[in-house]
Amino acid sequence: FFINTVNNPDKNWIAITTLCTVASSNGVTKPQIVNIGINEKYVDVATVDTNPLFHDLNINTLMHEFIHGFAMSGSLYKYFLDDNDKVLVNHVKSLQLNGETRTVLDLPPLTKRLRTHYGCDTVPGVIMENDGGAHLERRFYQYEIMSSGGIIGSRISEISLGFLEGTGWYIPDYCYAEPYNFGQGQGCGFIFDDCDAKKFDEFCEGSSKACNVFGETGGNCKSDSKSESCRFHMGNSVFNCENPSGIYYTTLSSKQVYGRGLGSKCFAGNLTSSKTGKPSPNAYCFTYKCLGKGSDTTLQVDFGTDTFTCTKKGLTTIKGYYGYVSCPDPVEFCTTIGKPICRKGCMGNGICDDGQCKCYPGYEGTDCGFAKV
Repeated sequence: FFINTVNNPDKNWIAITTLCTVASSNGVTKPQIVNIGINEKYVDVATVDTNPLFHDLNINTLMHEFIHGFAMSGSLYKYFLDDNDKVLVNHVKSLQLNGETRTVLDLPPLTKRLRTHYGCDTVPGVIMENDGGAHLERRFYQYEIMSSGGIIGSRISEISLGFLEGTGWYIPDYCYAEPYNFGQGQGCGFIFDDCDAKKFDEFCEGSSKACNVFGETGGNCKSDSKSESCRFHMGNSVFNCENPSGIYYTTLSSKQVYGRGLGSKCFAGNLTSSKTGKPSPNAYCFTYKCLGKGSDTTLQVDFGTDTFTCTKKGLTTIKGYYGYVSCPDPVEFCTTIGKPICRKGCMGNGICDDGQCKCYPGYEGTDCGFAKV
């Protein structure tokens, strides 16, 4: 890998990867030389105390580009191998989706994992974006690191690792996969039906404000150029619960917690202290505790110095306020969104202990991503 930088405000890309050469040996062809270009115009400097979201974006961008170089490039698909180290055949397929012909890669290790993830035995493989087939289709893989390299909060999940295994060139360690619950357990309809907000919580209608699928940030319901007109609550970095400046942009600031490593998650609602007018949909960052086990799990949420309890999915009111907070299902929340995770496997610079990174000497940060100076 060669990495070079430019500073070009006329270009709208953060980073771009070019496959320079492939090499063949004993009938096996693999990528050999790859170039990654970084546009400094859109890269900000992050320290352990400032710009934590830019730190995540920088790391995610590089990981995204490296995976392109390792495997996710249309020119490489014809070289993938099967279990016998023979060139894989009939793995590049087509699917009619919403009136368009889409590229689907049927890579057995990945297809098996996708069928388990969705709970659908007819998932044909991984559906690629209609941009040359070098990205995962965002309509199905929102916030997966290979759906886009420029989204704060994207995760390297078992989907990207499964893609690497499916090449026949790599053996990934799935212990490093970050939790990914977009579309999980939603069945075949999530793949083959419309993105109906009444059927699937991942989608939304209108332009209301609520939380993104991972509960990390508030954002408005909208679509983008890659989402096939499907609408999601797309996170806004201003309202990200780990943005230390987020407290200055939100309502009920004395009741909320913003900042890296402070343990707050996003909760939707429309609280107001005013009796007049119609409360507007909003998103709040609260700290919380998961209490109990199994079906007896409850969610205790901190509201400033007070608390409220979620015992089931639904709306709850807060004394002294009009409107409501939307309680998630406590069991689901505490096993997915609310479960602490070690970001990016502690960057190889520490060990994960109960969802927290314990950094090796010489490193610091919630993901051990900074060298001490």
